[in-house]
Amino acid sequence: MESRNALGRRAGHVASVVALGAFALAGALVSADEAVQARVVEVHADTVKLGRGTAAGVREKQIYDIFGDTPQAWAIPQPPRVHGFSPLPKTPAATTNWRARINLKVDVDVEPGRHVYYEWNSDGGALVHGVEVGPGVFRTTVPENAWVAPMDKREVPGKPDAGFYGVSVKIMDSSAKFALQSFRLQSSGAENAHPEQVRWKRTFAAKGPLSQVRDVAFDRANHAFVLDVKSGTFSDDLFVRELDADGRELGSAKCDSNKYSAIAVSETALFFLDLKDRTVKRWQRTADVASLFAAQAISIGEKGSGNGRLSEPVDLALCPDGAVLVLDKDQKCVQRYEDGRFAYSFGKPGEAEHELKSPVAFSVSEDGAVYVLDDGRKKIVVYRNGRTEGADIDVGVPGEDLRGIAVDNFTGMIHVLATSVKDEAAGKKIDTVKHFNKQGDPLPKTALQSWNDLAALSKPVRMRIDGARVLYVVDKEGASLCRFDGANEGRGFPFLARTGGVKMSRDVRLGVSSEGSVVVLDRDAPAVLRFDQSGWATSRFGGEASGAGQLKKPVGVAVDDEGNIFVADAKKVELNRYQPSGNHQWAKGGERVYQEIRDCQITGRRERVAVLQDRDDHARLVALVTPTGEVEAAVPANPTDEISSPVLATLAGPLEPNANTKGEETSYWIVDKGGKRLNRFKLGAATSQPIDHDFKEISAISASIANVVFVCDKGHKLVAVFAGTGRALTEITDPEHCEEPIDLGLDDFGRLYVFDKSNDGRIVVFGGD
Repeated sequence: MESRNALGRRAGHVASVVALGAFALAGALVSADEAVQARVVEVHADTVKLGRGTAAGVREKQIYDIFGDTPQAWAIPQPPRVHGFSPLPKTPAATTNWRARINLKVDVDVEPGRHVYYEWNSDGGALVHGVEVGPGVFRTTVPENAWVAPMDKREVPGKPDAGFYGVSVKIMDSSAKFALQSFRLQSSGAENAHPEQVRWKRTFAAKGPLSQVRDVAFDRANHAFVLDVKSGTFSDDLFVRELDADGRELGSAKCDSNKYSAIAVSETALFFLDLKDRTVKRWQRTADVASLFAAQAISIGEKGSGNGRLSEPVDLALCPDGAVLVLDKDQKCVQRYEDGRFAYSFGKPGEAEHELKSPVAFSVSEDGAVYVLDDGRKKIVVYRNGRTEGADIDVGVPGEDLRGIAVDNFTGMIHVLATSVKDEAAGKKIDTVKHFNKQGDPLPKTALQSWNDLAALSKPVRMRIDGARVLYVVDKEGASLCRFDGANEGRGFPFLARTGGVKMSRDVRLGVSSEGSVVVLDRDAPAVLRFDQSGWATSRFGGEASGAGQLKKPVGVAVDDEGNIFVADAKKVELNRYQPSGNHQWAKGGERVYQEIRDCQITGRRERVAVLQDRDDHARLVALVTPTGEVEAAVPANPTDEISSPVLATLAGPLEPNANTKGEETSYWIVDKGGKRLNRFKLGAATSQPIDHDFKEISAISASIANVVFVCDKGHKLVAVFAGTGRALTEITDPEHCEEPIDLGLDDFGRLYVFDKSNDGRIVVFGGD
């Protein structure tokens, strides 16, 4: 048997990666015709044996070896479903500048009827698109993504190519074959990087962009179409909202009826289940969802009983061949419509095998099999071509309610949404997602981590699965939408994110990771809430108690290069470190180490955490803490009595200047006098440089990786921006999008995140891509 490396050397072209072009928001441009290219390094196919073929060229069912001097080809008796046939160059590298964005596309030839998803990963910089399914791993259903260059490469042992970043994509198809590609990019850093025009980009909040969700459906590009109810003064209005693959809203339209209860999406149309007329309404898809209801709808079916008529429709789905299916709970059958006309119905009422007692939901697999969830018999009945297939699958027990079902097109795995299940270990009833393999054997339940209360379900009403194998659960009777990773059975199908239904006060502190995930320290709760780049809440942890990882009086939060979260607790006089998921790692400090902790900030280059203390002698006023929790010497060592009541602090510039930092000055910035005075200390100096600026009440301060300092003045309702030398650069005021700025944070790509206290609290993003 060939080794893995040998297989990689003989791997052929399964997919080619090319640059679609690039643009920069700061610094030099990458030309649109400068290729960002990759070569195949591994091809995995457990049942495939590679045999030598001819060198006559690349033909169907062959892969291409790009590693040897002479092109060779090898035949694949059973080819992977993902394949392409273009040779690639042997020098896959490109150079770009800080904040430059490079659009990437993987050229994949997918066999008809097969599903493919892509898992993107990078060891630096930021990937723009996809659902975050792991640290730095983003899943998409389209072969496209974008990479944004960071400012510079951190020195990492074992990685001699300073400045280079690896980006890889794993291409998975529904026959369980996958290809893995990797390529290299280089960031050349930034020069004279400071903002000149910082404009509003987007806003997100704990309550999410949705109001009351009824259903969600997905198209091939993994755009989600959500039925969302917005309560009005006199009536409830129903909207269909289109969210992109990252979960951000692209547009919405008010539905012509507020009685739509389910939705399905094809490439050409949207289908709605109308409870008032007992019909399916078909609307032609438009380029902009806002104009969806401008034309005339086509009605499918009619109210009544019998063939082609709907009595109590409860669910809607599309077959791979385009047929429309409607589940009728009252008539205990599935009605099938082809080209808008009734074709036939299937399903038999009763309590015997293959019969339906109380069907509540159904799902259709990629091969056309229909899985009907029967809450009455606590079973799944499977139909193919209108006929039952195999034995019924036991999925429930007496006393529980079955609400939803989703079938994974890649593995045939079955997911069932169950409510009010008695959990003997917990000693109470819970809501959960149950999982079964294709044969109906039970699998581990969804992982509901005890330290992440965002994962807990409460009154869920419906469940769907998208093309990237992400489970969506409509929770809290529609007030929230949850994501679970339906592709990761090895970890118990872990919770990914939630939008809506998240509690957050308006007394918060912000921390922002290098790539743009946002951490909110809710000092009222007290708890920590993490949002991903798209504004979905991924974890919530902390809680008021004296145990490890719990908080008494948290005052500050910071995020390092690896996404680890640091929280300073004034009452426990300690610094806590958590993983991005919320798992507590350590707590270090005590009165022998710190005195009256006031704040903590990540340093501008993210090398250390700066902890502000209020010491009687002001010695080591700011303590520098390593990623392992060790306290290093800090400056100013013995400042004058200019500092009387420090409330905030940060450190700008590199800790150890070198050739790459080009002589940038390193300085501490300390806020004093109740937020009315800002002092700048050069590294190693005891006296300060007062910043000559009209401050009213400074509530936040943070330094960027480009040695630029941002100061939030909540008294004047603006953000003031200074160079690392103390020179004023600009002021950011935007009352239209940000009325009451009280805190801020920065990522490594020029984006500014401001917490706006107005409108029940929201996070406003300025600048960036």
